[in-house]
Amino acid sequence: DHALEIMAENADQRIDLVVTDVMMPGLDGPGLVKKMRADNPALKIIFISGYTEEKLKDHMGDSIWFLQKPFTLKQLAEKVKEAIQD
Repeated sequence: DHALEIMAENADQRIDLVVTDVMMPGLDGPGLVKKMRADNPALKIIFISGYTEEKLKDHMGDSIWFLQKPFTLKQLAEKVKEAIQD
């Protein structure tokens, strides 16, 4: 829910990419993405999770990438580069 508050406060700023955990208290990652994409369908998403990508296939879709925990800063940077170049 905090992410949605931040977006509302910064509605004049364009967001191209969101990195979010899949499991969070309150609004989970897939729920957050659904709400954010209602305003910005082209938004690119990187889900991070301790679960494997295979277990999360139902939540994957267009312009959604996955990074399994734990990951290094280099792996995160590579995934961000992959997402923004797509």
